[in-house]
Amino acid sequence: MRNLKEILDRYPNLPRNVILKADLLRQGIRWEEKEQVGVRHYHHHDQKSQAGHDHGGHHFQGSMFFDDGTTFFISFNSQSPYGLRPAEEQGKFELLFSDGGDSEKIGEVSMSTVYPWTSMKTSDGTPMGTVFSPSLGGRCGPVAIFLLRYCEYTRFGEECRFCSWVQMGRSHEVRPNLTHLRETYEAIRQQQPEIGYLAMSGGSLINRTKEADAYIVYLEALRKLNLPLPPTCAAIQAMEEDNILRLRDAGFDYLAFNMEVWDKRAWPVVVPGKARHVGRDHWMELLVKAAKILGPGRVLNNIVAGVEVGSGLLTEEEGIRSTMEGFRWCLENGIYPKYAIWIKGGGALYSGKQSPSLDYFMELALQREEIMKQSGLPRPTIDCFKCATQSLEYDFENPRA
Repeated sequence: MRNLKEILDRYPNLPRNVILKADLLRQGIRWEEKEQVGVRHYHHHDQKSQAGHDHGGHHFQGSMFFDDGTTFFISFNSQSPYGLRPAEEQGKFELLFSDGGDSEKIGEVSMSTVYPWTSMKTSDGTPMGTVFSPSLGGRCGPVAIFLLRYCEYTRFGEECRFCSWVQMGRSHEVRPNLTHLRETYEAIRQQQPEIGYLAMSGGSLINRTKEADAYIVYLEALRKLNLPLPPTCAAIQAMEEDNILRLRDAGFDYLAFNMEVWDKRAWPVVVPGKARHVGRDHWMELLVKAAKILGPGRVLNNIVAGVEVGSGLLTEEEGIRSTMEGFRWCLENGIYPKYAIWIKGGGALYSGKQSPSLDYFMELALQREEIMKQSGLPRPTIDCFKCATQSLEYDFENPRA
């Protein structure tokens, strides 16, 4: 346990569970029982390590949380120093740590609610979990639609290096079926106390107008249900002005034009498809244009923190400095800066790369926290500490942490 004590002692003024969350995201968690564990996610970059097992005695879906509410996304890694096994109390699990010897218990965590609709079917036998999906394990009940289950950049070997959507099977575009949407959405509304937001996402198309068409058609179909919708967000490639206006007029509350990496050197290496078909400078121009059209805080830019260091082009200090530069640029232009801790896993081209240290992620989180305190940019209504399962963006505000 010496290594764990050293980790926690480095941050004496920070909540213990927030530090553990960052390290669990960075290193994943291993399942200590012989019984197979079942995991199912439909909306995540790391598809292969999240593959489902129908015969799992325990079924995980998205996230787990500590008693103080600190919530982390589940990513399994058999080599992680952190372990997990069932506790005596139903729904609770023991969190273990091993520094090379026997595993010792360091706390307990609970599994986030798995709602029945995720295993139900529509009247014609379509799994509801393929119509909507729980979004990244958020405990405020966010749902997502993964409507382009194919990234065209894979045709040229230009997919984002941290992403394994290429592994998600035969390429196809999901088309809205009103019956499926109504039956599934009604089930969600009946079972969940809240729906934090509705996100739409998917792979990239070289023809970005066609990509925008898919999002607009889906939202128009949802509007035809005549049911209240939560705040909506399109996580989509950077669009030209005409398509930004179309997305706004269709009713999207937020647009996420995620650059994934800020550093100028790392951008074409980590996101080669975006670099060749859109370009970094133009992507930034479109972010600014979208923020002017939708308003301050309505356009998001997410960074996959740590992948720029994993590329081998930047040191950890350079990575923090570069990413913070990107956050400041966003704030200066009315764009809300977000990040996700890089979760490595099978399928992605960078799955074998080295993650930065825990110090990198803690320092980045603390520096971002400082500039966000000074910023007057409105926080998106689609964000809270219960749904930011892959970052520490709001954990410092948790009164129980």
